[in-house]
Amino acid sequence: MYLHKENLLFLVLIVSRTRFTENDLWLANEIKKFGKKFFFIRTNLDQDLINEKNDHPKTYNETLVLDRIRENCLAHIRTVDDTANVFLISGRINYTSR
Repeated sequence: MYLHKENLLFLVLIVSRTRFTENDLWLANEIKKFGKKFFFIRTNLDQDLINEKNDHPKTYNETLVLDRIRENCLAHIRTVDDTANVFLISGRINYTSR
């Protein structure tokens, strides 16, 4: 069986351990130019949660912080592809099924 590179499905993962940057946006645009699909993956959320809890201990809400991070990433990545997905990953969050 012959596989031509035009027929291969490529899926690109953009992984970032900090806030969404201009480099992430540039990379997403370049991937989109080639007509390829991508997912944006945001890691190291545990540090963001620790910082938020230290900065705002009385109003800290883990779910709201994670929602805010996800929405921020989506707002940026959806300027390139309105169907793009964002995944938040951390090995240290207690409830990993979310």
